Amino acid sequence: MPFQIGAVMTAIGLPTIEVGVSTATAAAIDTAAIAATGAGISAYGTYQAGKQEKANAKYNAQMQEQMAAEERQQGRYAVGMQLERGEAFKAKQRAMFSKARVTGPGTPMLVLQDAADKIERDISMTLGGGQTRSNYYLGQAGLTRMQGRSRSRAGVIGAGTSLLRGFSQSAYYYNQLK
Repeated sequence: MPFQIGAVMTAIGLPTIEVGVSTATAAAIDTAAIAATGAGISAYGTYQAGKQEKANAKYNAQMQEQMAAEERQQGRYAVGMQLERGEAFKAKQRAMFSKARVTGPGTPMLVLQDAADKIERDISMTLGGGQTRSNYYLGQAGLTRMQGRSRSRAGVIGAGTSLLRGFSQSAYYYNQLK
C-alpha cells in the first residue's frame, strides 16, 4: 500500500516520498528522520551557545582590561595630586621657618626631610594600590578569556554529543525496520 514518508520533510516544506511500505515501516522511518533532525538542531544550538558564550567572555575581558587601564591612570593622577599637595606643604613650611627666621641645618631641615619622606611613602602606597587593582582586573580578564574558550569547547563537545545521541536513536529506529 502506498504511504507518504516524511513527516519532518512535510513540516519544513520539503517534498515527500511516496512508497509502498507499511504504516509501521513509514512511522519508523519518520521517527528515525525526526531523531536525526532533532540531533542536528540540538547540535547547532549547543554549538551556537558555546560561540556566544565565548564572544560574551571576550567582551567582558576587554571591559576588565579597560578597568585595569583606568586603575593605573587613576593611580598616576592621585600621585600627581599628592606631589602638588606635598610641594605646597613643604613650601608653606619653608615660608613659616623663613618668617620665624629659623635657619640652618638643624630642625628646619629635619622637619622638611620628614615631610618629604612622608610624601614619598604616600606616593609609593598610592602607586602600589593602583597597580594592585590593575593587576586584579588583568587577572580577571585572563580568567574570563579562559572560561570563554572552555565554554566554546564545551559547546563543540555538546554539539557532537547531541549528534551522536540523535544518530544513535535514529539508527535504533531504523534497525526496528529489519
